[in-house]
Amino acid sequence: LEIATKALEVERLKKEAEDARKKLDHTSSSQELVGEAAELHLLDRLQKNFPLHDFHEIKKGAKGADILQSVINKAGHHLGHIYYESKKTKAWQQSWVEKFKDDIREKNAQIGVLVTSVFPKNFQGEFAYIDDIWICSSRFAPQLSMVLVQQLEEIFRIKKTQDSKDSLEGSVYSYITSDEFISKIKVIATSHQNLLINL
Repeated sequence: LEIATKALEVERLKKEAEDARKKLDHTSSSQELVGEAAELHLLDRLQKNFPLHDFHEIKKGAKGADILQSVINKAGHHLGHIYYESKKTKAWQQSWVEKFKDDIREKNAQIGVLVTSVFPKNFQGEFAYIDDIWICSSRFAPQLSMVLVQQLEEIFRIKKTQDSKDSLEGSVYSYITSDEFISKIKVIATSHQNLLINL
């Protein structure tokens, strides 16, 4: 009887462990699906806003961030790349920033935008420029993208009117990392944000 009781207890513990594993797998799978859905939603909105641009989605399991946007003007000129990383989780991780910066360098993108549902401690508003990347909410991502694309187009127009031997790529990078550019984006983006809040 004692042996039979122990055997029954072992079987019950095995079943409980298996049930717990299934619940854990289901939770992980659900979180992955939520993240993937958020990424596809972002891609869809970007494609609708910029029908002339090329978009490359980095497939799940492949190295890199999520979406690479090739900014192309009406004349067909390539103006630069904007790289997007989409995060839909419950807690902010600072490690995202360094990894994303590595991904940006690897793709030779000029601008990085981290679209997230959670923010660093003491984060205020829906966007900020932190450690050389833009961080914003999903709701605000299309507006910030519009502003960034407008600035890339402006840089290209200015570059075309100047007689300079500097490369466009070098000029873009120098300008988008300048305090002038960051301040300008913040002013314009804040105006967009206020309009959204008042709608």
